Amino acid sequence: MLTIDDIILSYKEGVEIILNNEPQMYGLKGEYDSGEMKVIAYLNNNINKKDLCCTIFHELIHARDFILNKPECEFYNPQRNAVQQQGLDLYEEFVENEAIETYNKQPELINFIEEIFILKKL
Repeated sequence: MLTIDDIILSYKEGVEIILNNEPQMYGLKGEYDSGEMKVIAYLNNNINKKDLCCTIFHELIHARDFILNKPECEFYNPQRNAVQQQGLDLYEEFVENEAIETYNKQPELINFIEEIFILKKL
């Protein structure tokens, strides 16, 4: 489950969150750009607030995993890295389940995200 510590780590590492109003093909709800350290949520493809929250959680989980799976990171977790190596579909399912679990157990976490990140709208 995504935690406040994970969110703070992402923030400290320079991750940005962008809320994009531009239409996206293929129903893409969000993405994490590891090169630019940006979480992008496509507002037009998220059907309601819960969907948007889960998308932001999902992409922040990708950001956290990217940060934590650098071997030089003090929180490096080789077991988590092993899940990623098993295949993209399995990893995406794992991340989606974690995002939904986060929303179901801590929906108020989105308020913390809104407080520490400047959510940019395009």
